[in-house]
Amino acid sequence: MRGLKLTIAQKLAILCLVTALISSLGMAWFAYLTARQTLEAEINTRLGRVSSFLMHGTDQFVYERLHDVTTLAHTPELVTASATTDLDQLAELTALLKIHKRHNPWYSSVSYFDTARVRRVDTEGLALGQTHLRKHYWLALDTQDVAMDVSFSESLKRPVMHFASVVRNPAGQRTGVVASRVGIERLHEVFKSEVILSNGGALHALDSLLTIELLGADGQVLYSNRNPQDVLQRKYRSLTLLNWQLSRQDLRQQQQGYFEVGDQLFFYTKQKGYLDYPGNGWILVISLPKAAALAPVESLRGQVLSILLGMAALAGLVAWLVGRYFAGPLLNLVEAVRQLASGQLELQRSQLGRSLTRGDEIGHLARNFVHMADALDQQMTAQTELNVALSLTNREIEARNLQIATQKEELETTLDDLDKKNKKITASINYALRIQTAFLPQKESLKAYLPSSFILYQPKDIVSGDFYWFRQIKRTSLVGGEVTVVVAADCTGHGVPGALMTVIAENLLKDVLYNERVLDPAQALLRLDELMKLALKREGYAEGINHDGMDIALCLIDHKAQQLEFAGAHQGLFINRQGQLHELKGERFSIGAATKKGPPTRLATQNFALQPGDWLYLFTDGYTDQFGGVDFDGLTSQTASKFGRQRLRAMLTDLAHQPTPEAQLHLLTDTLLAWRGQEHQTDDITAIGFEFTA
Repeated sequence: MRGLKLTIAQKLAILCLVTALISSLGMAWFAYLTARQTLEAEINTRLGRVSSFLMHGTDQFVYERLHDVTTLAHTPELVTASATTDLDQLAELTALLKIHKRHNPWYSSVSYFDTARVRRVDTEGLALGQTHLRKHYWLALDTQDVAMDVSFSESLKRPVMHFASVVRNPAGQRTGVVASRVGIERLHEVFKSEVILSNGGALHALDSLLTIELLGADGQVLYSNRNPQDVLQRKYRSLTLLNWQLSRQDLRQQQQGYFEVGDQLFFYTKQKGYLDYPGNGWILVISLPKAAALAPVESLRGQVLSILLGMAALAGLVAWLVGRYFAGPLLNLVEAVRQLASGQLELQRSQLGRSLTRGDEIGHLARNFVHMADALDQQMTAQTELNVALSLTNREIEARNLQIATQKEELETTLDDLDKKNKKITASINYALRIQTAFLPQKESLKAYLPSSFILYQPKDIVSGDFYWFRQIKRTSLVGGEVTVVVAADCTGHGVPGALMTVIAENLLKDVLYNERVLDPAQALLRLDELMKLALKREGYAEGINHDGMDIALCLIDHKAQQLEFAGAHQGLFINRQGQLHELKGERFSIGAATKKGPPTRLATQNFALQPGDWLYLFTDGYTDQFGGVDFDGLTSQTASKFGRQRLRAMLTDLAHQPTPEAQLHLLTDTLLAWRGQEHQTDDITAIGFEFTA
């Protein structure tokens, strides 16, 4: 090897090739490790997010069912019920429980027991007259009024979630127990919706591989999407490993945990509870095959290595060509530079040789080098003088650059803080939306009372200051016909302040109608005005004048008598009868608003005889107050204006001719969008329409 002499071109090519190979291999390994770590972190984050959403969804689901059964236990029909065997009363209770079950499709059955645990009423007619065994939730009801458990149903013959509440008479004595049951398989629907929500509205590719299991405090399997036969039959298969993780000192206080066993990844989340529901000590465990999770990395490793090796080969070829074509002329230039540095200015031309005649960049460089040498002496003198002046300028520039860099860093920090605060505020408002949605009745439930109907509900800022409400209520607790109550309300403001007002207003409205049973619309509004002022701590009209309150339209429909009873505060009601439009106007006052004038002293309920086929419409003022009209229906206007009541009346005249409620809703929505154009939504918008049938 000592006798082997390599040219500079060959040395350069070998050096570049070796450097490229080493760099390529290092980059390939680094890319593989980085991709693996990134994917593992992403999987960990996704599993944590999915696990949190699933457990939160489970807690919220249990809380809502407990709230439902507690509300049912306080209904007048059950409060006044006793251990009677009267067939008419039992039939009435059966109808009440069936209505509750129809409004809550989660339930498999709803039952009423007397104090001796004898099943008196059941929506499915199961085990009537039989005494329930004193176990599970019955034991908990000895010391508390509300209880739930997951156990095997005696009547349904399958695992269910029981939700039970004690029924007390007006004197506070126990008169019975109402219990609802939800099939444990229903958790699959809850989990599926929460997985979609945690992934931003779409199922992830790995979600089909997840094993989801809900465990009781003792490790018994309460739910399993892969092993449903384990439910209530055995404890969790990897319970020993899970308990070891839970007992670790560094993980004992953590709500979530992550660990690997063999070829499986595990992520667990402890039950946290929801609002006033503390939870039952459950644990949710999600597992995923490690090979499936890391499959993209294994495929990526071979691809990256192949590409980088090809790049290394190409780099070696280019290095060889560069060395062969450019190494010689560059060495000549180096020698010329050495001679120039030693002061031999005349030798540089002979040293450059044919490089001066080349037509490429090297020839151009050689010729410029000669010119540079000729002018070097003159430039050295000028450069010395210039350097003195530039040294002062450079210091000023450096100081200015330092100041700009400091200001930029402060601005970036401020923007980052603002972005974080904005995300927190948006997340809080979105959570408030979920709470507000839980208070509102489901739109589809309106069709149970009024089959031909629709609701347009369009908040301005995520959450809304408008709300709608409807129920069927009996005139008295035991006798009298049912009436359908429909309400459209607009609280002062929109966004979060308006949403808070809707929660207060809706609770007060239900208290007036359900608990106080004030079913005359005018009297109900006056009572609602009193309660709203008390809730907002407004004690008079002379001082502390404040116009914050609520505009509302409240109507009662007696289908049997074909009669409409209506009262409104700053909101009216439209009736379309065969193309002829009638309007019942509301009084000019707002519920809960403290004004010098006060509420009307002679507010009266307006009655209207209905006919089958009549269409009734309730609107908040968000629709008529919407700005727009620029280039509406091809008519160009320079400034935006409100939609107004005149256009609304003209549209409602023809609206009932649409073939379906859905077509009416589309027409309302399309007209609003066309009117808005490029304008922002002015206010929250709510509209309710329904056809009267006898």
